[in-house]
Formats: sequence, structure tokens, C-alpha cells
Amino acid sequence: MFRMSEYAKLDVGLPSQSIATNNVTGSYFSLADHREALAVLVVGAIAEAATATLQIMEATDDAAAGAQAISGAAAVITGGSGGDASGIAFVDLTHFALSDTYTHVACKVTTVGTVICGAVLMRGDAREAVSQTATGAAETVV
Repeated sequence: MFRMSEYAKLDVGLPSQSIATNNVTGSYFSLADHREALAVLVVGAIAEAATATLQIMEATDDAAAGAQAISGAAAVITGGSGGDASGIAFVDLTHFALSDTYTHVACKVTTVGTVICGAVLMRGDAREAVSQTATGAAETVV
């Protein structure tokens, strides 16, 4: 039996940042050894009436060749009344099929207004045990 850290690969889908009425796409990751994926948008601050939309992109390689949105694979967070707020939204890719020859996915976040956010991509149901790689000075893999 796999430990959860061996079953699912966690990646920084989009580094945390302030995005002001713009869009930013993170790195593309291969799904070749995984059967499912979950993308999570984490919003640290969003003003009233601002929005952050998480869209899952697909491509044929990690250089974003042929990049396009996966239809319907999106989630939106809207700022509520009363000022700055935070929240999470996710897109479960289990029931979305990639287009023919498309093997990689990325998280794209589009904002209206200024939003501080980031995204995590979890690739799961690995065909074999995966290894996690710490990418930050404060991260630890146990």
C-alpha cells in the first residue's frame, strides 16, 4: 500500500503572487504516470467584487506547445462584501479527458481586480510510487 505522499505528486501550480487584472500561467506538468489530477486555487486576499478564475490548460509538452484551455475545467472565487477576504476553489480533472496528443497540464489564473493567490497541482493515482522534491528552504519531505 502506498503512503499518500507516494500516491500523489504535489507541485506548485502557480507561485503565490499579486495579480492585478491580468492572467498568469504556471509551469506545465506531465500526466503520463498519473491517472487523475486536482488543481487548487488558494486566495490569500481578494477585495470586494474582485474575481480570481482558475482555468486548467493542456499542452503537448512542458514548453506549452499547442496550449489551450480544457473546456469546463475552471473554478471562480469572488470577493464578498466587507473588504478583503480569502478562500479556496478547486478543479478535479478526474472526469476531464485531455485532447489527443496532449499530455501536460498547467494552472492559469485570471483576475479582475487585485488578488493575492497561488495554486497547487496534485497529480494522483500514480502508476508507481512517486517521490516528492522539496523546492523551498522551509519545506521538508518526510
